[in-house]
Amino acid sequence: MIAGAANGNILYYNLSSDAVSIFSTGHTGSVKCLKRIDSGRYASGSADRTIKIWNSITGNLIRNLANHTGPVNCLELLTPNRLASDSDDGTIRYW
Repeated sequence: MIAGAANGNILYYNLSSDAVSIFSTGHTGSVKCLKRIDSGRYASGSADRTIKIWNSITGNLIRNLANHTGPVNCLELLTPNRLASDSDDGTIRYW
């Protein structure tokens, strides 16, 4: 299981062993939302006004989306290649 942290990290929780490790770093603000795209990718939205697409196996950054002017609060998968984001800037963007 993964979860966003206030320091911008994305944490991996191993539910079998109760171990916690840092899975991905890259946001400079708190991670406010996560969305699984498919078995190989997930997206994170942050208070730093960016959305990042990550490799779900390695934790490596695939793509950075940075057009919001306010914190990103919500992500929704519309199709396998289409993502919507909601922000405090009052916009919904389609990616």
